[in-house]
Amino acid sequence: MLDIWRTLVGTRMAMSDEDYDAGPLIQTRERRRIVGDHVLRYVDQIAGRTYPDSVVFSASDFDSHAYPLDPYFALFPHDEKSLQANHPAPGGSCYTPYRCLLPRGLDRILVAGLGMSMDADASAMVRMQRDIQNQGYAAGVAAAMISRAGVGTRQIDMRALQTHLVEIGNLPEEVLQHRDSFPLPQEQVAAAVEALVGHANRQQACRALAVVLTHRDAALPLLQAALARADGPPQLICARILGFLGQREALPVLLAALERTSAWDEKIFQGKMAEYAHLPTPVDSLLMALGCVGDRRALPAILAKLQWLDANVTLSHHRAVALALEGIGDPAAAEPLARLLAKPGMAGHALKAVVPLPQPMDQRRDRSAPLREIVLARALYRCGDFQGLGEATLRAYQQDLRGVLARHAAAVLQTPVARRGPSNDDTPADRP
Repeated sequence: MLDIWRTLVGTRMAMSDEDYDAGPLIQTRERRRIVGDHVLRYVDQIAGRTYPDSVVFSASDFDSHAYPLDPYFALFPHDEKSLQANHPAPGGSCYTPYRCLLPRGLDRILVAGLGMSMDADASAMVRMQRDIQNQGYAAGVAAAMISRAGVGTRQIDMRALQTHLVEIGNLPEEVLQHRDSFPLPQEQVAAAVEALVGHANRQQACRALAVVLTHRDAALPLLQAALARADGPPQLICARILGFLGQREALPVLLAALERTSAWDEKIFQGKMAEYAHLPTPVDSLLMALGCVGDRRALPAILAKLQWLDANVTLSHHRAVALALEGIGDPAAAEPLARLLAKPGMAGHALKAVVPLPQPMDQRRDRSAPLREIVLARALYRCGDFQGLGEATLRAYQQDLRGVLARHAAAVLQTPVARRGPSNDDTPADRP
């Protein structure tokens, strides 16, 4: 309610005398989502997963307006076209299984719309209006069938529901023959690894990466073997993926690539309406992979890149450094992080009073600075803190009028921090 109040009051404060009124209904692309019998994931969508209980067929590009969460977005390949695209991450078509509408552990309730069971990344490909309308229709028909038969939500005649949806044109006929296509056969996982290291075209490589990330256990020995025999760009591809999987054998290749980097690379726009949520760049992905490995030997190279940061550097680079240092969790990173937060323009962005909402072109000021500050403060706090700056910053955000920032700060402060001993560049860190 505080967020709604702040938004409505801020809107009215920004209105001119000529404006008559502001709409009371806030249109958001995000919702609170249930955890259902199945959780739809973006990598499943890109890998083309099918289900025995599909009730919606959706399609869209990756038109997201928030920071992506899956490692996929730091790993998928780019070309000159994608680097300039409005929505560079792959989109396409996908199925939604009926189980995404069933709250786990509850019966006789269906949840349709943007609150269904899915990861945030998966919403971009299913949230278009026609697809949501089709989902609502499927849920309504299912509810009527359940009521008429006097059964629970999990005892519905799925084939009858799907047949009806096929007959009216909402689903392709092929769904009547579908089963869960996962896990894929080992030979398909092997082909995906080969496509990633074998210079496949971008479309093939994007799907291959999704297959690998959805079959990590099966892909791991194949990636390790490819890392050992490859060199140049194919070896770095394997090292990035293995790094995100927490495998230390990727460390030498990742460190060498990071140490060859002499400047930040250009930002990669996720979309013109998500101006603050840039995708991770290739340099960012090196840093993030090293953070997932969690080895202290990466600390000097990461701290060297921290020295390049200031308020004029794009948010994705700050975020990548923070995530890398947080993943390693070495107290030696605390003072450098505190010095970074002390640079001009880096701190003091918690919102303590209602202000007029910025116009769309000014949203970068309203979003990037607090996101940058809180992610760096979180890393500082989890690296042991320095003179209490990390905790003080998080406590300031705990009182922020923007609920998402306040809740996140509170969650970080409530999570015990694993304290580690002094840094030793020759000693691997404990696993996070």
